[in-house]
Amino acid sequence: MSTVSEFRTAIAAGVVRQNRWGVTVNFPIFAGTGDTSRLTRALARTADVPASTLGVMEVAYSGRNVPLPGDRQYGEFTLNILATNDFVSRDSFERWSEGINGSESNNGLVSLDSFVTDLQLDLLDINDNVTKTYILQDAWPTAVGQMQLDMSSQDSFAEFPVTFRYINLASNTTR
Repeated sequence: MSTVSEFRTAIAAGVVRQNRWGVTVNFPIFAGTGDTSRLTRALARTADVPASTLGVMEVAYSGRNVPLPGDRQYGEFTLNILATNDFVSRDSFERWSEGINGSESNNGLVSLDSFVTDLQLDLLDINDNVTKTYILQDAWPTAVGQMQLDMSSQDSFAEFPVTFRYINLASNTTR
């Protein structure tokens, strides 16, 4: 059992607050601009720090399966965004998705570098100082999600999720 003193020592640097973060979506040039990126950062409502897991390889040895660490896999990153009447952010995500694979043409950009980009997730302290940064390298949207509409919802707003996949996850802690 820990004491209150040990607990206070453990949290001396402060605790991560769920509502203190920001995300930078670097849209490909055909999908959005720096202004779109700043707008999307302001409209971002929820996100999760992505998961990172090691796979397990089972190796048969002397009648037993011996588990060994395998390859690293990264979870999806989902960003929920407040919908606005000008649809600037949603339209940019839809253009990005269409650029990868057109819904009518079934064609898209060939060069990976033309449609993947880095996303940056910053965790902030109470004074908006960045305490940790995650870079989702070579990311692209796999889904521009549904935006629920409801005639009985008078005091609410619409938002939509965008789900990303990425090739690598890098992080650094600012101290």
